[in-house]
Amino acid sequence: MKTVWILLRDITERGGGERVCIQLANAWCDHYDVHLWSFHHGHAQTMAPLDSRVKVTFFSEGFQRSANPMREAWNKSLLRLYLSFKMCLLIRKKRPDILFCNDGTFMPLFKSAGTGYVRLWHLRCPARRKKVFRRYDAMVVLSCDQLSQWKRYHHEVHVIPNFLPEIPDGLPEGQSRTVLSVGRMENSDEKGFMRLLSVWSELQHNAPHPDWKLRLVGEGPFQTQIEAKVQALQLSDTVELHPFTPQITEEYHNASIYALASYREGFSMVLLESSAWGCRPWPSTSIRVRAISLRIGRVVFWFLTDRRNSLCHACLP
Repeated sequence: MKTVWILLRDITERGGGERVCIQLANAWCDHYDVHLWSFHHGHAQTMAPLDSRVKVTFFSEGFQRSANPMREAWNKSLLRLYLSFKMCLLIRKKRPDILFCNDGTFMPLFKSAGTGYVRLWHLRCPARRKKVFRRYDAMVVLSCDQLSQWKRYHHEVHVIPNFLPEIPDGLPEGQSRTVLSVGRMENSDEKGFMRLLSVWSELQHNAPHPDWKLRLVGEGPFQTQIEAKVQALQLSDTVELHPFTPQITEEYHNASIYALASYREGFSMVLLESSAWGCRPWPSTSIRVRAISLRIGRVVFWFLTDRRNSLCHACLP
């Protein structure tokens, strides 16, 4: 049986890339010997269940990020270099058939003959080619959008969209008056929670819908600022904040609209999943996901402007 290795920063993180790696590992273990290698071990468990046949190895305990600046600098520089060198030696010794790198934490300092090196890329194509691309035998991207640009960066580029491990048998009955948004609450606010709250405030104050609730599900270092904005905008009665949950399908089941306020996405897993569960998508066009067309269960509307008034009018009936 051929051996497949998946290498990433931290398999226990709560992001879309980690979920994709878990889904790939579960799908591949029927045909390959799958081993997940994680540089860090921040949470006690992975965000989704792993098949018992998938092997998991952690190189270090704790998050890469740290409240101690010196500790974080160490993790991102010397520790990263040391773990990358250690990984390169393991690859040379074990000789897996193929190695998938989920993010840029691993540095392929030297390659081993007989192993295929593949880089999974979950984001938009960078403005400039990165030197490290030359160390990979192939690149895997999420959509055909920017494919011509990718081919200028690398000679071997494949498009493999994100996928759902299962499709619900039927859509929930009834109409919940809940708008859902899910994501990591990072300091960069990449998921756009702050502007979503601004839009929700305008909607509630100018055309009140007290029977509708905005439900934000996630956690991270930016959570305190999000909570403060909810208080400042006097939205406590209509906005609910909940921590990350591995039973994310239950959140989709209990919502009727999914709000995607991200500033950028590669191929939005939550938009795909929420549509499968019958949520009406409410996407922001500034995320630049032009190549995605979702038609699962109902029609998807894409709005031609990112102005707040248009978003407000599009959100609720």
